[in-house]
Amino acid sequence: MGTRAMMGSRSVDGQGSGGGNVAIYCKVDDGWLTGRWVTDGFRIAGLLVLALAAAGCSARAKPEAVAPSHFVQIREQGMGYAHNHGARPCYSLELADPDWSLEESKPDWAQFSRLDGVLRVYFVDNRDVGFAVGGMEPEDALRAFIGAEAEFIKPLFQFQSVESPKLAEDDNGIWMQWAWEGRAGNRRGAGSRAPDDQRHVVASLWMDPWVLSFDWATTEVEADYFGPTPEMIDILESLRFHPACFAAMRTGETWSP
Repeated sequence: MGTRAMMGSRSVDGQGSGGGNVAIYCKVDDGWLTGRWVTDGFRIAGLLVLALAAAGCSARAKPEAVAPSHFVQIREQGMGYAHNHGARPCYSLELADPDWSLEESKPDWAQFSRLDGVLRVYFVDNRDVGFAVGGMEPEDALRAFIGAEAEFIKPLFQFQSVESPKLAEDDNGIWMQWAWEGRAGNRRGAGSRAPDDQRHVVASLWMDPWVLSFDWATTEVEADYFGPTPEMIDILESLRFHPACFAAMRTGETWSP
């Protein structure tokens, strides 16, 4: 199953990923030597620490004042994820199933995968797309957003259907649950393969000027049920926004949403 080919959203072509700064410090007789690495994770930095240590000096990794663009906390049951990209609302969520893994995190989206499908959490900025106008009620803005998404999806498939949207509300605001199915996908170009038949269950939250959507995608299109499932509801209920975003952690500090 080609997970990257499954996503019909405009967020597929999101912006380049922002990286967290990791500074490597090596203590020498008269001071600190610093090597700087920019990465979305700490694995490369860790290898650099080992290399410096092998060169004959003690080494340790030390985070700078700028926090990582995202981070993951592995737990006994599943994982926690925090989205900390600049110029986007910062949030955290929990995935209770340990089979989920983070594929990629970029400013406009984070994508998780497991054997039966993909979850993409993505932002769309109304200031860029222009689906809503000033003074719209949340329900009207979300219906306009779904219409814009449907127009974007249609060229990708010979057949496409959108289920009737349903409204819900929680502490984060007004949500709209909707779904679509695509069959007989069209190629985007001569060098690309046609996208797989796929089904998407989506929950979109209006947070002017942004829409934040949770898009569960699968190539299992024969089932009649479009969701949402109890697992989907649990993930949505775990969503927390962090207006101040996340600062760099001090040594020994742990994150708790």
